[in-house]
Amino acid sequence: MRNKAEVEKAQQASFDLLWYVRHKKRGVPEGTPQDIIDAAEEAAKRIEQNADPEYLRMLLTDRVGYGMLLGRISTLRWLGGMEWDESGILDT
Repeated sequence: MRNKAEVEKAQQASFDLLWYVRHKKRGVPEGTPQDIIDAAEEAAKRIEQNADPEYLRMLLTDRVGYGMLLGRISTLRWLGGMEWDESGILDT
C-alpha cells in the first residue's frame, strides 16, 4: 500500500497536469490581470519542464488519456477522504 505522502504527491502531480490541460485548452479569460497571466504562464512552464512532452501532448489531444487523468484524480482524492459524488472532486 502507498503511504499518505505518496498519495498526496501523486494527487498534486495529477492536479498540476489537469490544471495544465485546462489552462492550455481554455486560455486566459479576457480581463484577467497581467500578474495572474504571468503566474499562470510560469506555472505552465514549470509543468512542461517536469513532465514528459509526449504525455502532455497526448493529454491535450486524446480524450481517453484525459479521461484516465480524471479517473486518477478522483481516485486519489477518494483515498484522501472525499466521496465519489462529492462536489469538487475534479476541481482545479
